[in-house]
Amino acid sequence: MAQLTRKKMIGRLVILPLLAALLVALITFSFSSEYGIINVYKTYKEQKRLQNEITQMHTVVDSLHNEIYRLQHDTAYIEKFAREKLGMTRGEKVYKFVEEKD
Repeated sequence: MAQLTRKKMIGRLVILPLLAALLVALITFSFSSEYGIINVYKTYKEQKRLQNEITQMHTVVDSLHNEIYRLQHDTAYIEKFAREKLGMTRGEKVYKFVEEKD
C-alpha cells in the first residue's frame, strides 16, 4: 500500500511540473505570438478604424456625386457655385473686406 502511494507521489511530481510548463507556454504563446491576444486586439482595433474610414469615404463620395449632379442639372446651384467659388458676378460690383494685420 505504501508503494502505491509512492507511485502516486512520483506521478504527481512528474505531472505538476509538466502542467506548469504547459501553462507557462500557453500564456507566453497567447500574449507574444502572431495570433496572441494582444495582436488579435490590435488587428481588431485597426479593422474598426479602417471600417470607420471607409464609411467616411463613402459619405464624401456620395456628397461629391450629389454635387456633380447638381452642377450638371441645377442652374440655381451652378450660379451660386460660380458666385461663391469662382468669384463671378452678373455685372455687380463686388467688395471684399480684408482685415488689417497688426
